[in-house]
Amino acid sequence: MIVAEISFWSTIGLVLWSYLGYPALLALLAPKSSTDALDLDSKPEVDVIFAAYNEESVIEDKIHSIFSGSYPSEKLHVHIGSDASTDATDEIVTRLEKQYPTLKLHRMPGRTGKSGIINHLVSISTSPIILASDANIFFERDMISRMVANIQQDNVALVGGNIVYRDARSEGIAQEENFYLGYENTIKSRESKLWGFALGVEGGCYMIERNAFSTIPPLTFMEDFYMTMSVLQHGHNVNFDAQAICTEDVSVDRSEEFKRKIRISIGNYQNLSRFKGMVLRRFWPLGFAFLSHKIIRWITPLLILFNLIACAILSGFEDDWIYQAALLTHLILLATFAIDAVLPRLAGRSSVIRFVGHFYLMNFALLKGLIIYLQGVDTNVWQPTKRAQKRS
Repeated sequence: MIVAEISFWSTIGLVLWSYLGYPALLALLAPKSSTDALDLDSKPEVDVIFAAYNEESVIEDKIHSIFSGSYPSEKLHVHIGSDASTDATDEIVTRLEKQYPTLKLHRMPGRTGKSGIINHLVSISTSPIILASDANIFFERDMISRMVANIQQDNVALVGGNIVYRDARSEGIAQEENFYLGYENTIKSRESKLWGFALGVEGGCYMIERNAFSTIPPLTFMEDFYMTMSVLQHGHNVNFDAQAICTEDVSVDRSEEFKRKIRISIGNYQNLSRFKGMVLRRFWPLGFAFLSHKIIRWITPLLILFNLIACAILSGFEDDWIYQAALLTHLILLATFAIDAVLPRLAGRSSVIRFVGHFYLMNFALLKGLIIYLQGVDTNVWQPTKRAQKRS
């Protein structure tokens, strides 16, 4: 029974540490505000790059948001890689090229995938600073200026922007997604202030020095985290600027979000395979943060499964109420997830059911992503999440 007891307590401890303990440690240790003064006057040339596949519903607003900010438009060179779009995306961009002389469309001959397009756009652009984004991410007025000021600080080679949702909708899984995004951004902001690096920039909005860019390996899903770890591996810092704000529509459709999280999950395990050695080689503080913030999260579905098995064994062989209570808790939480999945309208009346359901949704997506990763990935061509989602 000793193995089951160790499994029971260690799995509980790891999950609680990653989701509650580590964020609490950051809250305790991180300075309340940054002491670095940003120089907003410097305006170097910047290449804005992003991939687009069938983005006719958002692409025009996206382009206008880039050029309508405070950064001089003549210093911005926007390269859009159309992944053989079949809607009006290419026509919209071509029309806007007449309005914005530094806007360029690059149509790929066939489906290429986001990472391949990013590599291509970086190879044909020339500015010393690259701003990578997504078609559905809209820039606030001073965002580019703030990111440029951040990246010009000593030893900073990568800067993450703060993606927030454009509205506070309550339908579908919007509230849960909004809460989790804010929770993650708070952790990254505190990591940046305390350690000098944020563990993970968002692919929809990050800025990198050209000489720090590493060619993204084939079939990579989470190129943003790959870039983060590559920069840290080479000894540079990664900043997160909470005031460099860009926006996107909140996700409300459960099935769409589940598919997106599966793609994210596959990329997580790819990057774990590539960078796992950094946990021991540079344990403090990078490996410690990587383990606490990311790796434990990525294996949480396995930890939950091992804990459930340990509970079942211990409750059958040990006369201890703790194990019976833990097993009952597992069953209640799984039933709560089932209610949230099968009866979403009923679940919508209870914030507890919705948040429990969202937690399990994320972990089922992680588990499915792990299975796909272990089976082997043969393509990273993607279907964008539906824009202007409605509740499901």
